[in-house]
Amino acid sequence: MMLLFPPIGYLSVKKLLITAFEPYGNWSTNVSQLIVQQLVERASDLPPFRSIVLPVEYCECYQQLTETLTEPWGFMLHLGQSPGSTVIALEQFAINQKSIETEPAELDESGPAAFRSRLPLEQWSTKIQENDIPCEVSCHAGTYLCNAVYYWSSQAAEQTGNPASSLFVHVPFATEQIMSIPGKTPASLPINMLADAVVILLNEISQLENSEVNLA
Repeated sequence: MMLLFPPIGYLSVKKLLITAFEPYGNWSTNVSQLIVQQLVERASDLPPFRSIVLPVEYCECYQQLTETLTEPWGFMLHLGQSPGSTVIALEQFAINQKSIETEPAELDESGPAAFRSRLPLEQWSTKIQENDIPCEVSCHAGTYLCNAVYYWSSQAAEQTGNPASSLFVHVPFATEQIMSIPGKTPASLPINMLADAVVILLNEISQLENSEVNLA
């Protein structure tokens, strides 16, 4: 599957898209969606944004995302749940791989092997850490839907002439999300802390200049 978008020149970073995922498996909630709910509650203090919740299924996710990406977004910030993680992870690469059943495959047979973020991820990670929130720059977003969304989004960003306008962020479980689980609970961070980290990212994104967003 290959995304085709006409070049539309420089995009305003003020038009922000935030994506989350719906619950999956045995989970009744998804932390990415919980974070978006927190952001909506804080919207008056944030740069303008639109949010969507993506289904956890390849074809349905691809269809919904690509329909959304036909709009001229200035920046696309994607959030995904990372079970077992203890830190927020800013993903550096989106790779051209997907895991379906037992056979690995390419997301796009004619697409590049990977897209590398052109954003100042180390700087942003440090900014989050300075607010006493654990954060790191991670190599890539895996081979499941989180990575697929990042790859499709990065591909769209390249094709619209705005290559540094996409980022995927993996987040741990929210503590409030797992408190009712009996026995040993997985690693987590408070939902307010997770939302604070995303607010920091949104503020950094909103300050990007066109010259920074369109790095060669």
